Amino acid sequence: MILENTKILIMNLVEKKNKTISPILVVLYVIVVYSTIPFAPYVVDFLRKIFKQYYGVFVSTLIITLIAFIAVNSVKYLKNPRTAFWLLFLSFSGVFILITLEIPAERVHFMQYGFLAYLLIVASKRESISKYIFAFVLGSIIGFVDELIQLFFQYQKFFDLPRRYFEWKDIGMNVFGVFLGCVFYRYVIEEGNKLLKNKE
Repeated sequence: MILENTKILIMNLVEKKNKTISPILVVLYVIVVYSTIPFAPYVVDFLRKIFKQYYGVFVSTLIITLIAFIAVNSVKYLKNPRTAFWLLFLSFSGVFILITLEIPAERVHFMQYGFLAYLLIVASKRESISKYIFAFVLGSIIGFVDELIQLFFQYQKFFDLPRRYFEWKDIGMNVFGVFLGCVFYRYVIEEGNKLLKNKE
């Protein structure tokens, strides 16, 4: 039931060609991302106890399944050679990056910011290239603030919060996730929709 509802949500978002979503949805998504910062270490510890040495495999499998799900639901765009190239490139690069990241939790973070870029583009009322610049800049700022929040938790003395550190590498991964989300929307969804519209 949850998987079916998720599929309907994603397909409804993809099918909206010239429509936008409410910026409130983007704000709520960012709040969810930020609110996971203090609780994520405890969730990770819980999952590690369940899956033990297979925790990394579990996280990778979930994310690869999500990438495969997105790729399968983007098949209709593959009639455009350039769109097909970018979809395959993004799929393989995403899988490669996610597998090679040493910390499994970073893999989820990477996907979070790819989806954030998608939401920012769809919520933007800007036209042409400006909406991608807007999404990339704002998404990168949100990713930077994410690490600043972790920096605060690293040095605050009010309560103990394990494994929360400011790292430039994490900022780079957040920004790269935003970049790939922008590329996916521009060269897969937008190009694919143009091709489908021209054939109608």
